[in-house]
Amino acid sequence: MVLAKKVVVVGAGIAGLCAAVTAAERGMSVQVLEAQAVPGGLTLRSDGLMGGVDPRRLRVFGLEDNPEQYIAITFSAGGRRGQLSLVERLAYESSATITWLEAVGVAFDDHLFMADRSFFPRLHLPKSRTPAGYITPLYSEAKRLGVRFAFNEPVFDVQRRRSG
Repeated sequence: MVLAKKVVVVGAGIAGLCAAVTAAERGMSVQVLEAQAVPGGLTLRSDGLMGGVDPRRLRVFGLEDNPEQYIAITFSAGGRRGQLSLVERLAYESSATITWLEAVGVAFDDHLFMADRSFFPRLHLPKSRTPAGYITPLYSEAKRLGVRFAFNEPVFDVQRRRSG
């Protein structure tokens, strides 16, 4: 499979910035279009909490964690209504995602939090205790990698043009 050399990312929230940084890390030319005047998107309206398996942070509290336990608790807490394959993917990839976010500059609080209906502390929050704790380092890393940004550029339709 041949990867595209040019990538357009729509939105500069956490998902868009992660996509832009990942593509740039892989040597692609990346352009991000963001409807707002600043990066952050709807992420800036969130509480900033991110769930994930993190044995390193829990070990100091005498707790053990693993993807299988995460799957069992998360799927059960959701009344077994979710897509098991998505819960499994989240569980198995969350530790690597946390490590990658830290590598690009996100500084997480060492304390993990619990949701109201949770059975286990798995919620991560940046040390800033705000969603900007994700956006600021991701945006900085994207710019360092040469990602181009166009702000105040809402996207209403996407059409793919095939070459050759």
